[in-house]
Amino acid sequence: MWFLRIGNDICIPTSHHTHKYRNLLARPRASVMIDISLTGLDLKGVLVRGKVELLDGEEAQKINHLIHLKYIMPEALRDVSVSSYLAKGDDITIQVRMDHVISWNLVDSKAGKAIHADGWAHPHDIKT
Repeated sequence: MWFLRIGNDICIPTSHHTHKYRNLLARPRASVMIDISLTGLDLKGVLVRGKVELLDGEEAQKINHLIHLKYIMPEALRDVSVSSYLAKGDDITIQVRMDHVISWNLVDSKAGKAIHADGWAHPHDIKT
């Protein structure tokens, strides 16, 4: 899921055709978890909970454009197949106010430090 933090909000592009959009219209509160999971206990993340505002029109287009630029280069947005796909699917911005935030960083835990110091973590790309 693509997102961008703007001030005290997490902004997420979506479509007005999604269940997510309809659910948020009915109940405008959300939880968003953002995490990074690397090798061993190199796990970091944040859980954000808050009130939701659904933005549309020009305001959503501007914010969603910034979100897209976080993940892809401007040249990609000039490609018709990319720009039409994103325009069709991202006409709404979900703006989640960060009312409650919980974060974690397990790499700094005693176990996380032991795993990494002694080289006990498998490479992240190992297939099981």
